[in-house]
Amino acid sequence: MKTDLSQYILAGDATLLQGQVEQLHCQWEELCLKVSLRRQEIADRLSAWTIFNDKNKELCDWLTQMENKVSHSGDLSLEEMVEKLKKDCMEEINLFSENKSHLKQLGEQLMLASDQAKQAQLHGTLRDARDRWQHLFHHIEAR
Repeated sequence: MKTDLSQYILAGDATLLQGQVEQLHCQWEELCLKVSLRRQEIADRLSAWTIFNDKNKELCDWLTQMENKVSHSGDLSLEEMVEKLKKDCMEEINLFSENKSHLKQLGEQLMLASDQAKQAQLHGTLRDARDRWQHLFHHIEAR
């Protein structure tokens, strides 16, 4: 529905208006790009949160399993228990040590990009994982 406005507008004004239309079009394109980049950033952060929560659940489940293994080894003799811990548990502990480090690194990255409430939540989650990890080792040492 373009209307020929040349009969109502001076040529200089039409040129000025055309320049403003082009400038608005450039600004629109820039805004569309910024929105696209922001959407991707949000999607990446949501993905990082999902990975963090999954890794944390995996670590907590494994810690529970390991605590149960260590607790139930009380029926064995001391030598058998030491061998069982060395054989069964230490391999898993080494593997999950890497997972724990990755979880900590991911949590620290999320803290940098989060508000204070989420930072506190992340700090608490990481502290709980660290405390449970230390508890497992104290439990192993006590055996």
